[in-house]
Amino acid sequence: MAQYKIVPLTPLDFKKLQTFCDVQIGPGYFKEVDIVHLFELGYKDDLQASFVAKDQHDLMVAARLTYAPGWTKKKGRGITPDLWKVPENTVGYFKSLFVDDKHQKKGLGGKLSRKSIEILKKQKAQAIVCHSWMQSPGNSSQKYLLSLGFEPVKDHHLFWHEVDYICTGCKKSKCTCSAQEMILYL
Repeated sequence: MAQYKIVPLTPLDFKKLQTFCDVQIGPGYFKEVDIVHLFELGYKDDLQASFVAKDQHDLMVAARLTYAPGWTKKKGRGITPDLWKVPENTVGYFKSLFVDDKHQKKGLGGKLSRKSIEILKKQKAQAIVCHSWMQSPGNSSQKYLLSLGFEPVKDHHLFWHEVDYICTGCKKSKCTCSAQEMILYL
C-alpha cells in the first residue's frame, strides 16, 4: 500500500491546493482568495482543522477542507441552524473532501476526516455540518457521510448554482446539482 503523509493545511499548500481542486471539482471553483479564506476559517485555538494528504513524491493527492466552530458568523447559503439542536457557534463545517481518482478506495478520505474531527473536538465543536453532493457517482458522498455517522437535515436544490465554475458532475457552468445538508453530533 502506498505511503501517505497527512498534514494540516499551511500557506505553503495554497497554490497546490488551488490547482488540485481545479482538477477535482472544476476550474475556478476555488480562487486564491477562497483558499486563504478556507485556511482562516479552519484555524482556531492554534489548530488548523483542514488537512491534505501527500504521496511519497510530496504531491497532493487528497484534501479535507474544514471550518472551525464560529464559521457561521460568515453565514453560508443552504444552512439551517434552527434544525441543528446545538448552538450555532459550536458547529464545525466539512466544506469539501477531494481524493484524486488514482488514490481512491485506500481509506484516505476517512483518515483525513478523522483528523479533522479530532481537531474540531479540540476546538470545542459539538457537531459538524456538511453538504452531501446528491448527484455523486453511486451516491458515494452520502454513503460515505452516513458511514461516519452523519444524518440528514435538509435538501437544498441547485446548491452550487451561484458559483461561477464548470461543474465536473453536471458539466454546466451554472451547476444544477443538489446538496443534502447533514450533521454529525460529537
